[in-house]
Parts: sequence; structure tokens; C-alpha cells
Amino acid sequence: MTTDNYATAKPFLGALPAWIASDAEKRRVASYALYEAMYWNVPDTFKLVSRGAEDKPIYVPSGKGIIETMHRYLAPSLTVVCDEMYGTPQEQVAALQVWNDLARRERFASKFNSNKRYGLIRGDSAFMLSGNPIKEPGTKISILPVDPSSIFPIENPAIPGEIIGYHIAEEVQRGDKTFIRRLTYRKATGMGGPSPITMEDALYEVDAWGGPGMLEEEAKFVEVLSPLVTLPQPIDSLPIYMIPNFEIPNSIYGASEMKGLERMMAAVNQSVSDEELTLALEGLGVYWTDSGSPVDENGEETDWNLGPARVVEVPTGKKMNRLNGASSMAPYQEHIKMLMDMLYEGTPAVARGTVNVQAAESGIALLLELSPILVRAEEKEMTITDRLGNMFFDLPKWLVAYEGGIMNPLLNVRMLPTYGDKIPPNRSKDLADLLTIAKATPQIVPMKYIRQRMRSIGFDDLPDDATLESEILAEQEARARVQQDAFGVAVDREVNADLNSSNTTSEEE
Repeated sequence: MTTDNYATAKPFLGALPAWIASDAEKRRVASYALYEAMYWNVPDTFKLVSRGAEDKPIYVPSGKGIIETMHRYLAPSLTVVCDEMYGTPQEQVAALQVWNDLARRERFASKFNSNKRYGLIRGDSAFMLSGNPIKEPGTKISILPVDPSSIFPIENPAIPGEIIGYHIAEEVQRGDKTFIRRLTYRKATGMGGPSPITMEDALYEVDAWGGPGMLEEEAKFVEVLSPLVTLPQPIDSLPIYMIPNFEIPNSIYGASEMKGLERMMAAVNQSVSDEELTLALEGLGVYWTDSGSPVDENGEETDWNLGPARVVEVPTGKKMNRLNGASSMAPYQEHIKMLMDMLYEGTPAVARGTVNVQAAESGIALLLELSPILVRAEEKEMTITDRLGNMFFDLPKWLVAYEGGIMNPLLNVRMLPTYGDKIPPNRSKDLADLLTIAKATPQIVPMKYIRQRMRSIGFDDLPDDATLESEILAEQEARARVQQDAFGVAVDREVNADLNSSNTTSEEE
């Protein structure tokens, strides 16, 4: 099932995890750690060649630049909405209220952003739904990010590639001994499709915990932490949601955004380190002599005493000269620039923050410059949307199972993730365009649309339409009164009122 997603990382992998039997899974877990070290610029990630005693390698954070650039454009400003095709308006409102409360309590926005970044780094990210029946009502469901290096799928032996369960395994210490803690979710039917889900949690021996490359029946458990139970109805899907960074055929795993760039990044680090050493040696100077080493008063060899305002004596007929080194750093700079350009191929400079003012002012030019990274981001968003959509489809079932029948109406609703704009709006230009439309086509475009568009470009402090229309009507009436007074209408009205009053009094007398 698993293709070799980690071939380019293999030369840089250190010791593989001994507690995993499968070679493919060993490389996967080790690769996660490698790419994370590359992102954080851990010095031991690349073994640079030492060029001299003064060499102190420089590690350029190119991996971090690659990740952060894509992270900026991938699924920004996540929000959750209801599909209008499912459920009544009342059910949709209730579903969003429940979701917003759950998302705030679980800090889902920050978890999503963190998971998104680490998904780009490692190549995979994952969420898990969890329920705890002993918690207070309204707090029994949790959404947890899961380290993909701890997730091991269980395949249907009859249908390769069909996932019927997951182990979540990690090394734990108990005293001076190491064990594997294994939390297992499995479909009770042993087949794909909806099924009751079982769960068990136990400690196992390191070399016999039933993971990939091991026989399940030979697993040696040490302690049962949670006995085998069936999750309550209507839960009928595995609660693990893997999000691969790249959709790779015949694999549930993705690949790091840095895959295939490992040697390039090592070359950048080596080149920058060599350049720094060259500059240091040019400053200190490298000397040659055909004389032997200097000796002290005891006839023992000693170091040359070189430095400012010092004079070095050599025997008659011998020479000491400064060795001419690099006369220009231009070749280094050109080489490093070439490497960096290749490293960021497909990532436009404007996406990394280097922007031409004219291009930024022209929406079409900016879009064309950003199109390579925007297209890649949109492809990745399809995967994120699909996997989060699966989780949101299952979430109401967990709410019903653990919070009770009051949540039943949520089963009729479908929630979907949506994302904000990837390109920051030019608010002044957009507002000018909206006002032009409002003036030119008042019979075609209602002001309600204009106000909605204004809110979308940043004028989010506008009151709701009903309040605005009431305030606008009141202002129009006030202006009309002022205009009437300006033309003497009010004065005339008062004079007429006085005359009418006088006439009435005379008639009565």
C-alpha cells in the first residue's frame, strides 16, 4: 500500500526507531523528525564538510522560508458554515452555535493553524475525535491534533489498501523500563463502510506490540489501561482523520513540502559556510614560508607569532609571503543565488514578501505573479476540505452519542470549512469601485449588496441592514425638515396656523 515517499530523505536519516518493525514505517517516522529538524535549523541535520580549523558552519533557514511561504497562502482564516441544502434554518443556526462553542473551548483555530504548519513540514497531519462520558454536559467531546508518527493504519487483509482501524502508539517509560502504549480503534465488522467501532488501550512489550511488521496475535500486553469497549451509537466511523500534504496515489500518507530539496538545502548551507570561511581567511591572511617552524630558547618548535605591529624574522635566504586567496566573492554570491533560485522555483518572489509596487497596485499583475503558489495552495485545500468535511460529518454523531438526544437535529445538518482571501484586498480601490456601481446602477444593484461587499473588504463595523435603513430614513427626514425651513416652509406654516387661529376666534365672537 505504501509507496516510498521518503527516498530523497533516506541519505539524511539518522538512527531509525527500533520499536517499529516495518522498514517502510521506520523511514516514515524518521522522515517526520528529519523534516522537522530541517525546519528548525537543527545543526546536526546536515553533515557539512569542514574546510579548515576556523570553520563554523552556517545553517540558512531555507526550510523555514519554504514552509512559511506556503503556510501564508494555504487555507487562511478558516471558518465553518452550513450547507444550505441540508437541514432547516433553525437546525443550521443551532449547529453553528454548538460548533462555535466547541471550537472556542477546544481552541480549534489555533490547533488547525499549528497542525497545518506541521503538516507542511512533516507531510502529514491528523485530527482525532474523542469523547469522555464523565465530563460535564456540553464538554464531553474533544478535537485533538495527533502526531502522525504515532499513527499506524490497520488494513483489511482481504482488500489491500482498505483501512479498518488505527493504532496510536508511542514509547512510554515505567520506572527503568520502556513499553509501547497502544490505543486502538477498529471496525467491529473488519470491513470498510459504516461499522460499530471498538476501542482499547494497553501497554505492550517494545518488540511485540502488534504494529506493522508484527503479528497481532503475538502481541504481549503488560497492562490494560482501558478494556475493549464499543463506542456508543450512532458512531460508525473511525475517529482518525489523516490530512496528507500531497495526495500520492496508493498511499494514505503525504510528503513534506521540503521533499526533494534536501540536497539543495545542504548545498546552500555548505556554500554559505565556505564563503564565510573564505572571508575570514582573507581577513586574517594565509601565509607560506620555505623556512622551518620557529623554535624557542629550548630549541622546541613553537607557533608563529603573527599579528598587527609585529615583525617576523626568518633565516637568511628564506622567504615568508602572504598567500593570495580569492580576489572576489562574486562567484560565491552567484552560486548561492543560483541555488536559492532553484530552491524556490515555483514560488514567486512576491509570495515571499518581495513585491514590486506597480505589480501590487495592479490586481491582474499581482494575480499572475502569485498564480503558481495560489494554484498549489488550492489543490492542497481540496484535501483539507475533504478530510475536515469527513470529520464534520461524523461530529454530530459523537455529540448525539455523548451529549444525548438533544443533539439529534444536528444529524440533519452538513457543515463545511471555508477560507478567507489569499490576496489582501486593495480596500480604497474596491470601495471606489463599489461607490461607482452604486451611483451608476441604482436600479440594478441594491444598496444591501453594496453594504455586504463593504463588510467583506473590511468595513465590518457596519450595523445590520435593518438598523442602517432605519437610521438612513431618519436622517433623510431630518434633512427634509432642514430644507423646508431653509425655504421658509416652516415659517409659512406657522403664519398660516396663526391666521387660522385668529379667524376661528373672530368667528366665535
